[in-house]
Amino acid sequence: MRTSPLRGFLTILVALLSGCHGSLVSDQYAPELPGNIDSEFLVVPEEETLHLPNPSSFAPANSENFWNALVDIVSDYFRIQQEQRVQNIGGQWIEGRIETFPQTGATYLEPWRWDSASRYERTLATLQSIRRTAMIRVLPDGHGFLVDVQVYKELEDVPQPEHNRSGVASFRFGETVSQNEPRIAEIGAPGGWIPMGRDPALEQEILARIYERMNPIPY
Repeated sequence: MRTSPLRGFLTILVALLSGCHGSLVSDQYAPELPGNIDSEFLVVPEEETLHLPNPSSFAPANSENFWNALVDIVSDYFRIQQEQRVQNIGGQWIEGRIETFPQTGATYLEPWRWDSASRYERTLATLQSIRRTAMIRVLPDGHGFLVDVQVYKELEDVPQPEHNRSGVASFRFGETVSQNEPRIAEIGAPGGWIPMGRDPALEQEILARIYERMNPIPY
């Protein structure tokens, strides 16, 4: 019996769709897991993070060296805008502060910068416009100092996407037909910054650097 070319093509197509090939993943690499997870490759490992107390307590032998070390560590990540040392005025202690300028997040093209403390943060800064601002408070507690590290993250709010095809100026269609002069929409205000909260990864890294500088014993 002679088979038509069309029937032969359909036979081959059905054979391919019916799953002639084996599994792309061997059974030994796909163990059964509880729940709805079918493969261990679906489990995304979390990065190891430190869990140091914030604020952390330090009892330095020399407060001057402690402050200089603190400024040196913060300057590795940010450009310092102003600093105010801990002072004792009339028996009343005044807390110290270190405030920094806002700084755009480090991308994968800037490996020498450290302000993106994790792979997630560096990826986010590469794909989005992220900036950070740090404020370090140093509070005397009677036995030493409490160091409170606060790093705030912001996302740039732009009027439109960078590669958007539509222009900023657009014609209005709500005018009457007899309007002679074409009206163009006004350009919006410059983009601002949307608060994204704290950056605990960078806060923990700065605290870890302080612990390492003050106490070289592994923590």
